[in-house]
Amino acid sequence: MKYKIKLPYFEGPLDLLLFFVKRDELNIYDIPIAKITREFLEYIHLMQMLDLEVASEFIVMASTLMQIKAKMLLPKPEVESEEEEEDPRAELARRLAEYKKFKELASEFSKMEDEAGKIFYRGYFKNDARDYFDGDEEFLKDVSLFDLLTAFKRALEGAREAVYHEIETQNYKVEDEMENILNRLKFKRKFSFNEIIDSYVEKARIIVAFLALLELARLKKIRISQEEVFGELIIEDASQGWMVNAI
Repeated sequence: MKYKIKLPYFEGPLDLLLFFVKRDELNIYDIPIAKITREFLEYIHLMQMLDLEVASEFIVMASTLMQIKAKMLLPKPEVESEEEEEDPRAELARRLAEYKKFKELASEFSKMEDEAGKIFYRGYFKNDARDYFDGDEEFLKDVSLFDLLTAFKRALEGAREAVYHEIETQNYKVEDEMENILNRLKFKRKFSFNEIIDSYVEKARIIVAFLALLELARLKKIRISQEEVFGELIIEDASQGWMVNAI
């Protein structure tokens, strides 16, 4: 039986492309289309491997990237014209630049909202404040879906394939890994995802551990953060309360 994870937020194909642009410090108007197309398809495969719902927009974008890649590989016809043929990437670059501006503006509004939300008037109860902060952003601190997938990709690449002389049944359960993570938190306030999987040999167990991580975040039992951009995933107990300032 498959363990299907539904994340409580949505990020689309343009978010994934912007993730690549930021990670590799790329120029939006000069995207290495072959590399980006290959990585985009890899991330779709990772989402499918985890049985995450892949929106149709990702498939459409994958087709668009492959179409652009094909156009760039075709020899240009020798036509005498004063007009220079438009770069096949131009329309995508315009969309990305426009979307990036929108995201940055939305981020500024979000920061303003967060700052306003930190102020509570006297008579406001702490439990009410806890309800106010009961949002997904508190459990995924500046960590996007693609940060999670990047960590998952690194974990799989670092896994060693076990060699067995006898056939063994791999019977790993998401519930067991969830319990393992929660038990660790009883003895250690926070730790990295790599600490969990460091001793795991089989890729199957790493996949199950990652699904457990996503499920615990969805249930708001843990917080996931990064101490640096594109760094390791840090896991913390989400049951700790918030500090509330009263005026």
